[in-house]
Amino acid sequence: MTLDCSNFLVFKRDSDSFIYNKGTSYLYPVDKLHYEIACLAQESTSDLNLQDIVSQLPDYDPRSITSHYNDIVKMIHENGAYNHRTKAYSLLDIMHSIYEVPHIVIEVTEQCNLQCSYCYYGKMYYNNSGRGSNMNTDNCILVLREILSGRNVLYNSVVVSFYGGEPLLNFNLIRTVVLFCKNEFPNLEYTFSITTNGTLLLKYINFLEEYNFRILISFDGSKEDNVNRVYKNLKPTFNDLNHIVEHLFKQHRDYFTNNVNFISVMHNKSNVISICKFFSKFKKTPILTMLSLEEINESQQTVYPYQGVTQKEMSQLYELNQDIYRTIADATKSAAMADLENEIPLFPSKKPLRGCDLFSNKIFLAANEKIYLCEKSSRRFPFGDFKNGRLSFYIDSINEYYKSIYESIDNVCSDCAIKVVCKKCFFSEPSLMSCTGACKLSNSQLIHKIINTLNDV
Repeated sequence: MTLDCSNFLVFKRDSDSFIYNKGTSYLYPVDKLHYEIACLAQESTSDLNLQDIVSQLPDYDPRSITSHYNDIVKMIHENGAYNHRTKAYSLLDIMHSIYEVPHIVIEVTEQCNLQCSYCYYGKMYYNNSGRGSNMNTDNCILVLREILSGRNVLYNSVVVSFYGGEPLLNFNLIRTVVLFCKNEFPNLEYTFSITTNGTLLLKYINFLEEYNFRILISFDGSKEDNVNRVYKNLKPTFNDLNHIVEHLFKQHRDYFTNNVNFISVMHNKSNVISICKFFSKFKKTPILTMLSLEEINESQQTVYPYQGVTQKEMSQLYELNQDIYRTIADATKSAAMADLENEIPLFPSKKPLRGCDLFSNKIFLAANEKIYLCEKSSRRFPFGDFKNGRLSFYIDSINEYYKSIYESIDNVCSDCAIKVVCKKCFFSEPSLMSCTGACKLSNSQLIHKIINTLNDV
């Protein structure tokens, strides 16, 4: 038997030794002899066998070397090198994933009562045609019945999310779906959630609170930060939304504390310090997200990307909001090519290279009766449809999508240390099918990142 540690990183932090599996992200603390054996295996130009290692470590008892060698062989065997899928997906594979999917996202409506300047379905993007439909209620219930009725008994927990447009414009569908789930499949454990612009919350808050909804409100912060979020008549939303949030904070305090969160889009007029100060009065830390750079219509562009956090702002953040400070600091560590002398990017500039495995995280049921991996997937990548309440999948297209991803991983990402466990979504930015490979992370950079993470624990 030989020892191949090519899929592992072997390193030290101070006096501690570790072996890290690049294929699974597992980190193993090891003793000195394990470390030395793994180092020999990594430094060798060919696979090492036990006799080779015994001869190269004369200061150790051969019996101890054998025991440690077998430990590493077992670790490699149980958590070994990753081999990506080569078998094409079948309808059976797809349905198996559907019946175990942990998160169902329903696009309640494509309509919205706002006209935000940077909306992905607005004038600033090419992807803005043919929107305005409501999800058909009967069709939605039929497809939910098919998904939930086949659910594996081992997967009795499911998140059901409502998305838009502004989902509360079609509140009747939300209520119908919630009551259907609770009445027809009462043995399942549900978590209901909604992403909303918040303008209609007071009208429906009692229902949402009754069914313990998790609420994510799109709100960019202070009056200046929230300047792009306007009504159809271009009236700013800040005063109304600030009033609504203050009401929830005062009148529904426990529910607000436990269930309400915020997401803020960063743009060229955003200021991360003012955003943190604004939400601090509600004792909340918002999720910060970047302006989408895909499919921008340059002739209609009025909102520009956030420019990054300065060193001075980072110093203020350290005192003001530790959560956001750590988010930005961690992102900076991940961005190996970042120029830290002038600005710190809010998020790493890595290019997406892959997507989730087949419905391993979510299934997105769009109002146009198309099926996608999630609500953030580009509409260029439909996985199927559910016309008349019957699930139908584009098996040939699905296999072509994944074939392209794995070809990118094999060719473009061949020497990237995290190519196997990369979390960047391929399906959100299909224009990057021919990636430049600029995001590659070397083994030494990954080791540095792991050590920094350990130091922060």
